[in-house]
Order: sequence, then C-alpha cells, then structure tokens
Amino acid sequence: MPISAMAQELEKIEINNGEQIENLEKETPYQPTIRSGDSVQVGRNIIFAADNVEAPDGYEVREFLWEFGDGEFSSREEVVHIYREPGRYNVKLQASFYPSNSRVIETVEFTKEIFVYERTVFLLTDLEQSLDRIEALQATAEDQNVYLNLIRSSVNMRLKNRVLKLIERKLDEIQESDSIIIWSDSVELLTLLNTFSAQLDLSQKDFVVITDGNIGFLKTVAQGVNAVLGPKRIILTRREAVDEFFTKDSDRDVTELIMSRGYDISLLSAEDLNKVDLWALPSLGIRFLQEKGVEDGVLLLVLFLPVIVTLVTFLKVVIGFSSAGARVPIIFAYSLIVLGWKLGLITIVILAIICYLFRLYVFRRHLLYVAKVGILTSFNGLVLLFIIGMSLYFDFQAVGFSSALMMIILASIVDRLVGVEGEKGLWSIMRIFFETLFISLMCFWVVSLTDFQLLLMAHSEVLILFIVANIFMGRFTGLRLMEYFRFREILRYTEE
Repeated sequence: MPISAMAQELEKIEINNGEQIENLEKETPYQPTIRSGDSVQVGRNIIFAADNVEAPDGYEVREFLWEFGDGEFSSREEVVHIYREPGRYNVKLQASFYPSNSRVIETVEFTKEIFVYERTVFLLTDLEQSLDRIEALQATAEDQNVYLNLIRSSVNMRLKNRVLKLIERKLDEIQESDSIIIWSDSVELLTLLNTFSAQLDLSQKDFVVITDGNIGFLKTVAQGVNAVLGPKRIILTRREAVDEFFTKDSDRDVTELIMSRGYDISLLSAEDLNKVDLWALPSLGIRFLQEKGVEDGVLLLVLFLPVIVTLVTFLKVVIGFSSAGARVPIIFAYSLIVLGWKLGLITIVILAIICYLFRLYVFRRHLLYVAKVGILTSFNGLVLLFIIGMSLYFDFQAVGFSSALMMIILASIVDRLVGVEGEKGLWSIMRIFFETLFISLMCFWVVSLTDFQLLLMAHSEVLILFIVANIFMGRFTGLRLMEYFRFREILRYTEE
C-alpha cells in the first residue's frame, strides 16, 4: 500500500476476533529516510540505517528488508555493507507496519542511489572555469568510476577564509584522494593547501596544476608548494589534458600520454629543490618564508609595495597627475586590494563625503579642535559599521579583522586628505580626490593581474628594476605629458 494510504482513514479493517471497526483513524507516520553516505569506495564499509521509521499510534514495526542493488539483502534496521564492483546502485528499504490488533500489513518502500567508485580525485578550481566544463568533467570522472571531490570558488584576499573553511571540512577526504588537481592561474589558489601542511601527508600523491598561464612562472611558484607539502611530484599542464587524469589509473601512463598528444607538460620532483641559482636569491628567500608558513597573500602584499610606489611616482612625475602626496594613493590602493574594489571604492567615497560635510558644518562650531576631531572620528566609526552591514547585506564579503583595520586607517587618511585640501575649495578637493583615486585604481589593476603576481612570486628579483626605475625618475627634469597638453599653445607659439 502506498504511503499516502497509511495517512488516510482505514475502513472496515479485519480484526483478529472477527469484529469490524469502521472509520478507524491513525496518525501519519514519520517520513522515513535512509541514512548513509552518498558514495563509497570499492571494498570499503558503508553503513545504512533506517531513520524516522517509528510506527504510528496503533501500529508496530514488523520487519525491515534491505536490497542493496548488487544481489545482496539484509533484514536489520542498521547494516554494514561492502560493494565489490564500481557503479551506481539503487538501495531499497522496505519497512513493514501492522496494526497491533490486525493481520493486515502496511509496507512502505524508500530508495537511495549510491555511487561506488574505484578511486578519488580532489579538484580545487576557481570561477574562471565554466560550470558546463566542470559538469562535463564530473561526468567523465563518473564514467571512469572516479569520485570527483570538488571545491569551486573564487579565491582572493577577501574570500580566502571562506575557502579555507571549506577545505578544512574536507581534509580527511583530501588525504584519501589518489591525486590532487589545482585548476587555476591564481597564486592564492595554487598555494592554498600550504596552510594545512601539518595535517596533510602528500608524499605518495601527485599534485597536478592545470593552467592557461605561463608554465615557467608557475613551476617556480610550485617549488614553494613542493617544499611545504612535499608531494611525490608536481605535474603542470594545460586544460586540454585534464580528462586524462580521470581516464588512466597510472600516473606514469598519464604523463606519457600527455606528451604523446603534444600538450605542454612540466614535471617537478624533490630533486628540483636542490637546484640553486645565485642570481635568484630573492626567490629563494620567498621559498624559505613559504616553508616557514608565511601565507602567499602576506608575501604578495609586501611585494606589491615597491610596485605601487613606482607606479605612483611614474603617474605623478612622468604623466603629470596630481595627488595628495605619495602615501595617500598607496593607502587607497592597498584598501582596494584588501577590501576589494567595490567595497573599497564605496568606503573611500562615503568617508570623503562625510568628512567634507563635517568640516563644512560641524567644524565651524565653537568647539575645541580635539573635540571636533573626536566627534568626526566617532561618527566615522558608526559609518564604518553601516558600510560593513551593507557589504554583508549585498554579499560583497565578510569583513574580518584585517579589513576592519584597513577601514579605520582609511578613515584617518581620508579625513587628513579632506582637511588639507578642503581649505582650497570644493573644486580643488574634488580634482585632487579623483586624481588620487584614479592613480590608486591603476595601481590596483596592475597588481591584480594574475601573470604579474606569478612573476613577482616566481622571480621576486625583478623588484630591483623598480628601485632602479625610481632612481631614473628622480632625476627627471622635463615636462610631464599632461603639461605638454596644458601648455600646447605656449609651446606652439615658442616654436614659431
């Protein structure tokens, strides 16, 4: 009898003593479920349990019957089963109820699909890879009896903690994986597992990097992964070869097959750590810091500083942009990096408006200057709370300690900018503010380029070039490019 019939009134039920009772009502039973994992490896135990199978009032559970889809059965309420062959199996559970005063038996049936795999692969990828491509890869993996353990998420300095929590919940599954695949050009994603080096033993596993970027740069960055995690080897190749890691059981055959098909591939083993180039001492220093547990996000923030300073100098000295000194655009640029460009821009603009209005109306009151600054700073604190709440509401990001600290620093810098430039009038402050913001956006855009980040991590010795560039720009005495445009009439008259 179907489940719905058990919730309806029973009419004319046969009773043991021959009597009949009409319109006997019974309560709807709990919705039973099969409690188990959704997948299991061949030869491993999986536990099946019947949940929520309490009999309704006036009924008793008589028996359970499990059918596991592989020809085996069981009559226990909870059972341990082992599958010997891979594939998908429909597990059926029949629970039989009968009234305590009747021979009529009510039977309900529940099913659940179980995927039995031969091996497992952990894949960590970013949102750059299309969902259709990932779904096709999952289908390929299942066809080859491979369980694909997937984490697909955007990884940057703002969302890193979220992804780390996802990985932390899957550490046991990652440890059980036969191989680990990182499909991204991001330095952050490539080195994310370094955080869990103490919990993971990858000495018998291959670490695969799928990239569309420069394999040479990534190979140098991967040396840090090699030093920290110590996998059996690291394989770097292109997206065209990703299916081969699911269709072959032997990793040796995979590399030979990839080479035979003409795809780019590079191997990195423990012996590569012993190769030292004296000209690459800064890169060796980066690798040493990685081995000591310094996060790559922290390393990039430090490596960005000479780059941002040089860009600010170039835009001011050579191009001719104006800004409120050199430090303000640097702080603005770092706020865009830490907070993200959306939340960073919103924070900067709102703080600038608040500071200007306060100085326009509140600072004219007859109060001590320290008290005025205290009022403005306190109000900015409330504004920052509003911005944090707004970022959560619109799902920009979850603001952590570092983001909140950057906001507080930003509030002080914006207040200083508005206070110094505000004395020159609204037009002056708007021009300086937006030119400063433009310089910061240009710096943010450059350091956000994936290939540029790979270059810094792989060959940090290039920072010496930025120092040399500052020396040359410091000796620059000619007209700036914007001055050529501004004084074009004078220059034309001079030439005549």
